[in-house]
Amino acid sequence: MDKQKKITLAELTIIFIIFIILFSTIFVTYLDFTKNYKIKSTRENHLTIISIIDAERINCLEGSKEWIWNDRVTITCGSIFIDDQTDKFFNDMIKLKNPYDNGNAVFEVSLMPNTLSPGINYIILNKNQNILKITTLLENDGKLLETKKTF
Repeated sequence: MDKQKKITLAELTIIFIIFIILFSTIFVTYLDFTKNYKIKSTRENHLTIISIIDAERINCLEGSKEWIWNDRVTITCGSIFIDDQTDKFFNDMIKLKNPYDNGNAVFEVSLMPNTLSPGINYIILNKNQNILKITTLLENDGKLLETKKTF
């Protein structure tokens, strides 16, 4: 006679628990990875805005009339600040995207909104004092990046 070993209910339960532990570990790791990616991308957007503004300011102080971003984009010094085109410049020409919803990453506002959205870089431009303030909410728990620049 051919004897076959049958799997008991206890063995099935242990296998099921092992699968649950593996799946939950993978799922938690994935959630942590995507959260860290979004925070890192938001921080990179903020730093990109600052570096571009610094580069334009230095270029314009050296007497250049044009600022060349790349081989296709050339703008007049300070024009993105004077013509209220800051958000359009960063969203359309530089193509910064919000990692949380893949929408626009930059909004030019006159006053800081009561509720900030994560991944959005809010730019407040004070033309009278030549000050540009960039505020970015990294994630929903309230971590903010704020930078002030003069132009």
